[in-house]
Amino acid sequence: MPLMKTPPSSPSPKKTSRSMVASDTGNEDYGNISCSTRPRKTSQNDGLNNGMADIIKIIADLKAEQNERLDSLQATIDGIRKQNDGIIQSVEHLSNEYKELKNKLEDMEKDRRDNLEYIKLLENKIDHLEKSQKCTSVEIRNIPPNRKESKQDLLNLVNKIGTTINLPIPTEGIRDLYRINTKTEDNKPIIVDFTSVITKERVLEHSKKFNNQHKNNKLNSTHLHISGPSKN
Repeated sequence: MPLMKTPPSSPSPKKTSRSMVASDTGNEDYGNISCSTRPRKTSQNDGLNNGMADIIKIIADLKAEQNERLDSLQATIDGIRKQNDGIIQSVEHLSNEYKELKNKLEDMEKDRRDNLEYIKLLENKIDHLEKSQKCTSVEIRNIPPNRKESKQDLLNLVNKIGTTINLPIPTEGIRDLYRINTKTEDNKPIIVDFTSVITKERVLEHSKKFNNQHKNNKLNSTHLHISGPSKN
């Protein structure tokens, strides 16, 4: 037969006893209850208040320090902005100067090309004039120059040559005549530019004819009545 275990009895709750004192005061009964109260913890509250005050002070100090740093940072940013504005203005000024300089260089390059073309045109004209002049001019050498020699003196020499070769040369047939500068002062050739190629060819033809007829005394300075040794 199985054995049954008897459960333990549950403890009865403790009852708090309150001392109650009844007293008769007149017609009504009042129950005087005597309660014991704990003393307030003033020291803990004061410490908590002091801690809160310290925290508030620390927060205020941090806030003031943060505001000071923000003000300093803002001042630095403002300074950088002003500096950047100055840099931007300088860059814009340099950019404008660069554009002006570039435009000037382009204008100078255009002028240089135009000048080169003009110089080439002048060179062609000079070359053409030189060729034209050579076609109508002759060179007379070995005639020493005078100290005060004029174009009239040169014209007289050409007329003497024309008389010698039996070919009168009119003044109207001569466009210009001059001496060429050389390193040797005593021998500066005379250039005679005639007005036509025909006149030039006639002068050369008569000169050759005279030299062929006077092989022993070809055309020289003595025929022009110039003192000194004869020069052909």
